[in-house]
Amino acid sequence: MTQLAVGKYWNRATSEQKQRLVREIRTLLVRTYASSLRDFGESDVKFRPLNLRPEDNAFIVKTEVQQPGAQPLPIDYRMERTAGGWKVYDITVDGVSLVTNHRTSFADEIHAKGIDGLIETLAAKNASAAGNL
Repeated sequence: MTQLAVGKYWNRATSEQKQRLVREIRTLLVRTYASSLRDFGESDVKFRPLNLRPEDNAFIVKTEVQQPGAQPLPIDYRMERTAGGWKVYDITVDGVSLVTNHRTSFADEIHAKGIDGLIETLAAKNASAAGNL
């Protein structure tokens, strides 16, 4: 997910920068996603039928969050098979991909401040969000 979100700049990052990017972006996405789910406290999640064949290496888990008095909110999880098992590599909420949504802002930050600047910005956002939980 991090590699997709950082885009073309991923190959320019050192191993240490890649590790730090993964850690900070994972924290950012988990906190963002967790706080959004917290807002759906009185909601039900409906899983759509899954057509997965044994030879498939990728698939999408389609869900709908059904909120009282509101239209269902589609949330799709893009999954891929890895050596360690199935992993989510993107989440699409109401048609908006988290990876695509962040890619532009990450590219702008890297262009302005470099990869280390993006890492510092993410770390600061994560530290600030930690105080709000």
